[in-house]
Amino acid sequence: MTTSNEHDWKLSLAVDVKEIYNGNPCEQAYHHFTEDAVFQDPPTKCIGLGEIKSSFNSLPKLFDYGLVNYTIFPDFAEDTIKIEMVTRYTPKLIHKDIILDSHLFLKLRGDKVCYMEEKWHGQDNTKEDSWAGKILQAIRRGNAALVHALVSEEPPKKEDKKEAEQKEHKPGYKLPAVLGFEAMGLTIYNRFGFWKHSREWDPKELDVSCYGKTYMITGANSGLGYEASKAVAEHKGTVIMICRNREKGEKARDQIIKETGNDNVELQIVDVARPQQIRAFTTEFVNSGRKLDYLVNNAGCLVHERMETEEGYELTFASHSIHAYLMTEWLLPALERTPGACVLTTVSGGAYPVRVDADDLEFKKPSSYDGYKSYAYQKRAQIYLTEHWAQKYGDKGITFNAWHPGWAATPGVAMAMPKFFLLLAPRSQSQGADTLCWLCITDAAKNVSGKIFFDRKLETPDFKYADTQSTEEEKQRIFDYMQAIKNKYQ
Repeated sequence: MTTSNEHDWKLSLAVDVKEIYNGNPCEQAYHHFTEDAVFQDPPTKCIGLGEIKSSFNSLPKLFDYGLVNYTIFPDFAEDTIKIEMVTRYTPKLIHKDIILDSHLFLKLRGDKVCYMEEKWHGQDNTKEDSWAGKILQAIRRGNAALVHALVSEEPPKKEDKKEAEQKEHKPGYKLPAVLGFEAMGLTIYNRFGFWKHSREWDPKELDVSCYGKTYMITGANSGLGYEASKAVAEHKGTVIMICRNREKGEKARDQIIKETGNDNVELQIVDVARPQQIRAFTTEFVNSGRKLDYLVNNAGCLVHERMETEEGYELTFASHSIHAYLMTEWLLPALERTPGACVLTTVSGGAYPVRVDADDLEFKKPSSYDGYKSYAYQKRAQIYLTEHWAQKYGDKGITFNAWHPGWAATPGVAMAMPKFFLLLAPRSQSQGADTLCWLCITDAAKNVSGKIFFDRKLETPDFKYADTQSTEEEKQRIFDYMQAIKNKYQ
């Protein structure tokens, strides 16, 4: 609405109110203005008329008597108008008046009529299912529609309960979890924590043989995957190393054979960030009829610029989440034909400080890319996938567990976080891999499923009061997103 002088906009609003409530019990809507007032602009269109009428027309069914009384105070302030609304209703069978009073304030800013605020009186302790509550809900809807019809700018939308929860539990870093993660890192996740915990371990616990068991380990040419491959080979197990780079993979395999004297170490070249390559490899493996005792989803990466694979998936998401999901799902037939088979997935303490965005695992939303956050999202997603598999496939005789190494000095970490080595006293590569080796060699997790391990003990996936745990609905959206990718390459 535009106005030619300061007072005209108030007169126009008065006409609008009278027009909107024509035929309704609104005795004083035009009380403070004369019938021969001259208006510079015609009344605004009554956008909210239908909702206003529907709100108030439902009330007579509940009450013997009702009155809605609007009074306009144009001289409340120089650039402000106050509309007072008094509602008085007598509920059927009760015969006691219920009175609610509201003050609606509108303000002129430039040539626009703007909503300021709404004050209510008489609504204290008003329950939604009470008579007064029913009136209050109807009047609020009517007032909202009135504002919509009168003002040039909408009032701020009031958040419903779901919107408020979404805002409160928005994804990203959570300060209490960040502080908890840093505290754990400086005391437990580093090499000093390893030295402390390892004093409690039985050195003879690993004096067992893995002969006759087959272990498939992704990301096996370096870091934690290399340490696990070597440990299994030392204990006479058969190792299938899954590597992306043939040259590096062959070098790592040859070194393991040389150090352990175990020739049952084979190399398979698969880029586990590429669904098509995973599909081709797993199909061939399953059709070969070979058994599989352990699948270790260990490969991954951390990058600081958003990159995509040839299939168009964000690289960190593909190398962690797609890799773990498709390898596990498509190797299930091989795992099922092996009694007591296990799936182990390498996660990270880096998952602890964040609440994952279930609707943007690939960071497609227009915002600056955060490599650390993307990495943390994937690791938290892998924790949820582990829980999901344990529940979904619990009757197949397979266990699914996750584990994390603390802060370990692997080549991947050295490349992604060089300052890490200088400041945080990380564990050595072998110290970081200890829990994975223990899980593989001792069958320690044979009777546990859907859990996460750290330093040979069960670990909680969240800090208390940190608001990092996703809802079941959010988790399901993650599972559905992963399943859709799987379906695309079936």
